[in-house]
Formats: sequence, structure tokens, C-alpha cells
Amino acid sequence: MASSPPLRRRRLSRRLRELREAKGITSEQVTTEAKERGGRWSRGKLTRIENNEWARPNVKDVDVLLDIYGVSDPDERESYLALARQARQRGWWVSYSDVIGRGTYVGLEIEASRIRTYEALVIPGLLQTES
Repeated sequence: MASSPPLRRRRLSRRLRELREAKGITSEQVTTEAKERGGRWSRGKLTRIENNEWARPNVKDVDVLLDIYGVSDPDERESYLALARQARQRGWWVSYSDVIGRGTYVGLEIEASRIRTYEALVIPGLLQTES
């Protein structure tokens, strides 16, 4: 099955935010703890991570967050890190960015189970007949 890096990033961001909220930790506390462990951290960085505003997730940053959130189960940690590695990949559409732009919707389409369309003034092509 094809992988969608934008969708993986979105899932990873959501799951990391849910982990922090489940622990009842504020973003300020996470930032302070992450700075103590080394690395360049700010509340803005954590906010960008949790709001899916990062281009390519850093696996080391995800590892630090998992330590802070107390995720110790090796299988669970590996699932988060694998998701981060998959989210770092570039989609096939990147080489066509001059034509389709950032390709946000193309990246989501790979794993879509349903695509809906709304056209108020036009009959969709599949429903048109000659008469």
C-alpha cells in the first residue's frame, strides 16, 4: 500500500498532542523538560509539531517527546518512531511542484476511502447525458 507522508504527519501530530493532554502536561512544562534534555526547543516549536505545521518531522524530537510523555513500551515507541520516519519521506508529487504546488490534496488522496464533491451550478460529468 502506498504511504502518504502528509497523512502520516497529521496522524503523528495528533497522537503526540493526545499523549501530552492525557498526561496533563502543559506545553510550557514539555518545553522546559526538553531543553533540559538538550536540543533547541521552544513553545513555538512544540505548537508547530502539534498543529502539523512541520515540513519533515525530526525523529530525535519525537523520541525526546516520547521520553517526556513516559512512553516506555518498546512496541508503542517503535510505532511512533516508524510513523515519524514515514512522515519524513517525500511524496512522488514533490518533483511536480511546479505544476501542482505543494500537493497537499494529492498527498491525502492516496489513503482516501471516499472523495466528495459539491457543485451547485454544474451537473458532474459522470451524471451528464447527451440529451
